[in-house]
Amino acid sequence: MNKIYALLSLILSLQSFAAAQEATTIWLDENKDTCTKNEASFVRKVWPDLEGKDQVRDYYLNGQLALVGTFKSGTEVEEGPFILYHENGNEKAKGKFQNGLHVGVWERWFANGHPDNVTNHQDSFYNGLCTWYYEEGGKCAEVIYQSGIVLQKKYFDKAGQIETDKDHEPVFKKGDPQALPKWVAKHLHYPKKARKKRQEGRVVLSFIVDKTGAIQNVRIRKSAFPALDKEALRLMKLMPEWTPGVKHNRPEDIETYLPITFKLK
Repeated sequence: MNKIYALLSLILSLQSFAAAQEATTIWLDENKDTCTKNEASFVRKVWPDLEGKDQVRDYYLNGQLALVGTFKSGTEVEEGPFILYHENGNEKAKGKFQNGLHVGVWERWFANGHPDNVTNHQDSFYNGLCTWYYEEGGKCAEVIYQSGIVLQKKYFDKAGQIETDKDHEPVFKKGDPQALPKWVAKHLHYPKKARKKRQEGRVVLSFIVDKTGAIQNVRIRKSAFPALDKEALRLMKLMPEWTPGVKHNRPEDIETYLPITFKLK
């Protein structure tokens, strides 16, 4: 009996210790990458858990809750249920992760509270029936997947009538294949420091063309030299709006890649 009481006492003590620990504070930018406080779009609070997980909460800078979930202890690998929120407090997404992969049913909503989509996942691949909606309300697409492969799809107009597939990737300057290389060549400046050191290379960037055509979430996917990376990021700040992509029969935020080559003549 004394051993049981001792074990219970130890468990309670450990739980009290965990509860009493202060959260670690991490500042995050718009891409959820670690940054300084001055560069932050979010603040993350992390509490260690006794079950091999870290309890995580992200907040917008106005204090509104942005995310609730758990990571595997000491990592950023999502594990278990997650809920995400819009800045106005409405739910944005809800579902489950396993080893960092989406599994099971995920539900998402627009900031106005209307449903955005309901998707089924297996190892992060769409699997089974997935449904998307217009922001104003009404179904716009039903797609049946098998491990990420489309088996069948139906698209609907805003009156609920079947319509043809009009999906396309984001395009720059009405899709002229020469427009983007010409624009890059016109606005790219070879950094003096890199020129002096004879530095050459290719910087590969990813970015989101959002549903309005604006450029968001620029990230370096392949680095060259610091001066070349910095110039590539500067260039992206000048990038004009694109024609947004259409996916699942509606304009959507779509990730796009751009390699920028620096070569001395």
